[in-house]
Amino acid sequence: MQEPTFAGVYPNTIASSVEKSFEWERDLKSGDILITKGNFFFSGSLAKIGVQDTHFSHQGIIYKDHERDNQFFAAEAHLEIGATVRPLSVMNNNDRNVRTLVMRFKDEALSDRAGKYGYDLVKKASDSGVNIPYDFWMNFDEEEYIFCSELLTIAFG
Repeated sequence: MQEPTFAGVYPNTIASSVEKSFEWERDLKSGDILITKGNFFFSGSLAKIGVQDTHFSHQGIIYKDHERDNQFFAAEAHLEIGATVRPLSVMNNNDRNVRTLVMRFKDEALSDRAGKYGYDLVKKASDSGVNIPYDFWMNFDEEEYIFCSELLTIAFG
């Protein structure tokens, strides 16, 4: 059986830590960026469509809701369903990513605002009954459709 996304096992979860151990509930912060590679065939294709081939196919941003017992959420944009927000525990237990890289800006205040902005943007649309559609054209010049790395650009913009 494959480990959950954040099993804390190197090299499947990579974080800048000397110990090479990672406990998401302890170590993640609002505004952290998750760069992942899924275990589906299409993930391999996505990892190769950029200017450089990579070992990753997806990005999302973390929001830590300080008003809800510090619950973590992931704001993401998926091909199949558009932009969504879901509890990070659901992502951790269901996605079974092959690898996950956690990245963090040094400016924690900026990251916290970006995490909240990305969460609020996607949650507002989802709560209205319609997810923001996936941007298959990967066009950064509009926000009517969003792809995963575009969501991060908007959140930190």
